[in-house]
Amino acid sequence: MARVYTDGFESPNYWHPWISAVNNAQLAQTTRRSGSYAARAGNGGYINILLPATETLTDCYFRFAVRVESFGNPICRVYNNTGQEAVLLNLSATGLSAQVLGTTRVTVDASASVNTWYLIECHLKLGVADGLIQVRLDGVASDVWTGNTQGTGTKIAQVRPYRAGNGYTYFDDIVINDTSGPHNNYWPGDTRLIPLRPNGAGDSSQWSDQAKSQAANYAAVDEASSDSDTTYVKTDAPDQVDLYNITDYTLAEGDVVRGVCVMDVSRTVSAEGDLLATGIKVGATEVWDAPHGVNTSYRSYVGDYHPVAPDGSVWNAEKLNALQVGVKSVAGS
Repeated sequence: MARVYTDGFESPNYWHPWISAVNNAQLAQTTRRSGSYAARAGNGGYINILLPATETLTDCYFRFAVRVESFGNPICRVYNNTGQEAVLLNLSATGLSAQVLGTTRVTVDASASVNTWYLIECHLKLGVADGLIQVRLDGVASDVWTGNTQGTGTKIAQVRPYRAGNGYTYFDDIVINDTSGPHNNYWPGDTRLIPLRPNGAGDSSQWSDQAKSQAANYAAVDEASSDSDTTYVKTDAPDQVDLYNITDYTLAEGDVVRGVCVMDVSRTVSAEGDLLATGIKVGATEVWDAPHGVNTSYRSYVGDYHPVAPDGSVWNAEKLNALQVGVKSVAGS
């Protein structure tokens, strides 16, 4: 799998489907690291990322960008599947530290300031004798500590970014990689999550918009903030495909595309259990993600992460700007 989780908070009316709990946290536009939105946590605020029960994550690299208005409380907690706090990360004016099962094990000694974005990375491997932790602050690495990181659990279950101190703490560009596969199986590094939205009709328009027209379906799904039932596309039949061209993006010198994924906001008008797939197309080649179930109320869903283009080649600016994204009904929806 390699890329387990990607979230830049770019669907402002809906949290990522793996976010199981939010306490005094909102999506905000005014202070962000990349894209259009970031998450903002106030007094006692946090965002809890709950990995699905099917995920057996024991060795991972996770990363997030953080900006604090004051120092004080920890900025992130990681829990194992028994609910035990395995790791606690703390950012202060003197750097970054990580506690493992309640004991500080690694630090990065560096000056840090309030109202500044920092990139926090952590490599955590669960184990009794062969557990491992290492952290990075803006690319500066701590020592590697090995020992018991497992505690009472058998896998990593929750990652919970926390408000650091007084005022607000902002989070953006969250990524979790496991160590499998040939791509995105290591330190995520300084990547940024950029939203690209539909701006034209693609090669297939088999769904209908709210006016029962297929002339410009993309215009019903191009809004940055979902408008619920004001504009939408709909189908009552299986195997119907809607594809959309997306906004071009200019890569700066030295930038590379690590991958793309498709987010949809959808609901079913009949019984829950209908299935929907998101997908991508470049040239004549399409790749469709594993279908997801659809509820009777709107929710956001995130498709598979595609580290290479549909033909298996490396992403570049030409392929990115030729990209079409779309939806396919796997059952009537």
